[in-house]
Amino acid sequence: MAIAMPVTDRARVAGHFAKANAFAVYSDEGQLVRIDNSQDGGCGQKKRLVKVFKEMQVTKVVLRNIGERSLARLLNAGIEVERLTRGATIAQVLDGSIATNPLTDAAQGRPCKPKSSKCCGHKSPPKLLETAPGALSRADGALPKIKLN
Repeated sequence: MAIAMPVTDRARVAGHFAKANAFAVYSDEGQLVRIDNSQDGGCGQKKRLVKVFKEMQVTKVVLRNIGERSLARLLNAGIEVERLTRGATIAQVLDGSIATNPLTDAAQGRPCKPKSSKCCGHKSPPKLLETAPGALSRADGALPKIKLN
């Protein structure tokens, strides 16, 4: 069993899950592993983070704020999520001297901003796949097939 929390450089629990610079993961024995939350990962960074948590046998995440989609990913992965009732240091979380509330439904997270066509808002041309000689369609199937002369 391990506990993870988004952290700041000042040994405090960060204000928002996905925007934290790093995550601290503590084992039952108190061993600390720091995971940098580089935003270089692009759109899939949050999904990969849940995978890393599962590989590290994280069973609980303690945080201050989280979006609905990220909360849903954690809950669907079988990870318990608890929200702090106020700002706290890492030490307060580990010694249990601060109150938390369990989050059990994605709707308890902050509403997510409406998605643009891409999850992080970047604009890239659609990928084209060859489907038949002379016909092309968009990879997600949203465009009709067209014949090229």
